[in-house]
Amino acid sequence: MAKAMPAFAQDRQRRIEADAARQRKMPDGDPDSVVFLVVKNSLFWGSMALSMAAIYAAVSLFL
Repeated sequence: MAKAMPAFAQDRQRRIEADAARQRKMPDGDPDSVVFLVVKNSLFWGSMALSMAAIYAAVSLFL
């Protein structure tokens, strides 16, 4: 049991260091993520507008 603790502590430290390295690679103000969000948002609202236009056209044909 005494030998398991240092190995567990080393594994935990290694995971903490790997997580810290991952955080350094992905800064908060990453411009790629901003562009991705803008494109995704534009595609969503564009598809919503097309859907609403199609529904409006279908309803106006029957009225």
